[in-house]
Amino acid sequence: MGNINRSTKSFSDNGGWAPESHAWDRAVAQVERYLRTPSKLGDQWELTDGDAPSGHQRWLVWGVFRHWLRFNDLLNRRLRRPPRPRIQALMLVALAELEIADAAREAQVIHFAVEKAKRLSAAEGRLVNAVLRGILRDPPPREDLAWRTSHPDWLVERWGKFFDEASLAALMEWNQRPAEHFLHWLDRGEPADPAGLEATEWAGFYRITESGWDAAMAAVQSGRACIQDPATRHPVALAGIQPEESVIDLCAAPGGKTLCQVWALQGRGELLAVDLPGKRLDRLRSNLRAVRAHFSQLALVVCGVDILDPVDSESLSRSHFDAKPGADARLFDVVVLDAPCSNTGVIRRKPDVRVRLEPVDFERLPDLQLALLLRGADCLRPGGRLVYSTCSIDTEENRGVVDAFLRERSDFKLKAERLSFPWREGHDGGAAFLLTHKYLTS
Repeated sequence: MGNINRSTKSFSDNGGWAPESHAWDRAVAQVERYLRTPSKLGDQWELTDGDAPSGHQRWLVWGVFRHWLRFNDLLNRRLRRPPRPRIQALMLVALAELEIADAAREAQVIHFAVEKAKRLSAAEGRLVNAVLRGILRDPPPREDLAWRTSHPDWLVERWGKFFDEASLAALMEWNQRPAEHFLHWLDRGEPADPAGLEATEWAGFYRITESGWDAAMAAVQSGRACIQDPATRHPVALAGIQPEESVIDLCAAPGGKTLCQVWALQGRGELLAVDLPGKRLDRLRSNLRAVRAHFSQLALVVCGVDILDPVDSESLSRSHFDAKPGADARLFDVVVLDAPCSNTGVIRRKPDVRVRLEPVDFERLPDLQLALLLRGADCLRPGGRLVYSTCSIDTEENRGVVDAFLRERSDFKLKAERLSFPWREGHDGGAAFLLTHKYLTS
């Protein structure tokens, strides 16, 4: 199977190894749902029926998507015709379990999968048995790194234009590792109960260990922290938000960077958090609820607006904050735009990105990002600060968009930039750019 990570273990609650039946059933159902109606993996968790997904269910589903292209290639080479989605999903989940199974456990996993399939039909049980055993028996059809790390060839070819061979290999290997989780402590000082929270080289960020989740979630629920990768520190840091300033956060959902802006204002000033109407906006409101108790005097408003719709965007007004008559209605001291992007800097955290991405996305996204950035500039007061950021490592989505913006808005200049590459920084990838008015800044 070409194991990527043998350190992950699958144990039943009684301490002995065994596939977990309930976790398998729910993982299979979730993968089947994707096969029938593809959607973002993050959205898939929200659609899961019943109680919250178990750790093993999550591990199985993430394993399926982390190895999606390779697993499906292995299946397709052994199937005369596509099986029904339930059986395909079952085999994909089995392959995720086999990815870390040693020789003694491989037979148990296959037996377990076959018994599951036989409940549907005897013929499908025989099919699952033959296909899984054939995959284990035969040598892999390809040995190249793109195939072994389940990256589409077209994406690897694209990255080859930007990165040298060593960096490209490091990126693909990085994307196959299970993502670490970090607590970003936003309140002053340090967590009162740091048990299970490891300090990192990035100030305010703590690595959450297996024993640290209770402390981490308590901090999140208090509004004093959020679950956030260290790469996210750059946009808000570049913005340099100060108390008493007015800030508009465009594309704010789900709200991690918005929380950082709230704490930067320290309860004094105005913050308008904007995103498209819908479930993401509801999540943004929910994530900001706890922090309001710390800063009851802060003018904090959440607004559902399509900022590219000329009529809808009329509501982007400081009248939300009861501005005095005659005050400028639409201009802010700071504009933060964390734009929709390809997510190529966070594939380790969102393994389905490489399944969903298509070459045309890299033609469509820069146009959208530029339109959003130009709209953001319209919200900025003279002398204000405009921050543009993505969680992409693609040049055309980052510096390419900024350069296009500067060609259209010659009154702006690039003041600072921060580029993050996962294999170099040791955290998620992305970019952030600080843009200011030429004629009012040094």
